[in-house]
Amino acid sequence: MEKPIYLTGFMGSGKSTLSQLLGKELAVPVFDTDQLAETLEQTKIKDIFASKGEEHFRVLETKVLQSIRQHAVVSTGGGIVIKEENRKWMLKNGIVVFLDCDFETLWARIKGDSTRPLAKSKENVTKLYLERKPLYQQCHIQMNTTDLTVQQTLTVLLNELKNF
Repeated sequence: MEKPIYLTGFMGSGKSTLSQLLGKELAVPVFDTDQLAETLEQTKIKDIFASKGEEHFRVLETKVLQSIRQHAVVSTGGGIVIKEENRKWMLKNGIVVFLDCDFETLWARIKGDSTRPLAKSKENVTKLYLERKPLYQQCHIQMNTTDLTVQQTLTVLLNELKNF
């Protein structure tokens, strides 16, 4: 298994937290596409959305995604699956893991988080969730993490990765 492991899922699904633990366990680098995009633009994502728009961010996100080619754990932004190009890239070049989670659990985690530009209202978030879920399901491994601790999720994922 010498290719990237892409953690995908909706906002609040635990990608950032799990990526750190998984990277440590596998002794590989960890990348966060949102953080890399912020570094390239030298500003926060919410400011990129506000000043340059979502489409600019999505182009930047693709550039960042395709720049990571080594064996690593990659925590992706929640919207990375919107572009078919990104989904195809991840499926071809790595192992795609969808961290699925019950909507109400996700909403409880993200409501009121001012760093998430698309999480303005429950109605908006519900719409995004329903639009994106079928896209997330285009993956190699789908895990429902609703009732799992981060450590339990890590253990299950490590076992799943043995098949690759």
